[in-house]
Amino acid sequence: IDEDELTRINEEQRKRKEKGVTVALGQVALELGMVTPDQLRFVVAFSRRLSVKENAPKPLALFLLEHNVIRPVPLSHAMERAAENDEPLEKVLLELNLINEAALKTFIDIHQRFSQSRT
Repeated sequence: IDEDELTRINEEQRKRKEKGVTVALGQVALELGMVTPDQLRFVVAFSRRLSVKENAPKPLALFLLEHNVIRPVPLSHAMERAAENDEPLEKVLLELNLINEAALKTFIDIHQRFSQSRT
């Protein structure tokens, strides 16, 4: 979804809210044909896996995603594989060549320092 589509979705949400109807962004995007049901399910599931509890450190996966180190789809696949095989995400990221070891070490260090500064 690009910026223009997001604006269109927000306008549709606003119009519906004025009529007393609240509709989720994803539902509007689906109704307007901007996403498929499978894409919406993927995004919802991915968002749930990356959710952060209040005052909890941000997961490394979210940190990497926010810093544009890894794209959402490959990261999601790596997270699924790590969970299925009970392996650390870092190991899977390296095995799938989604990041090199030096870059991963750098981001882990930055992530740890950032997480410690939030506590």
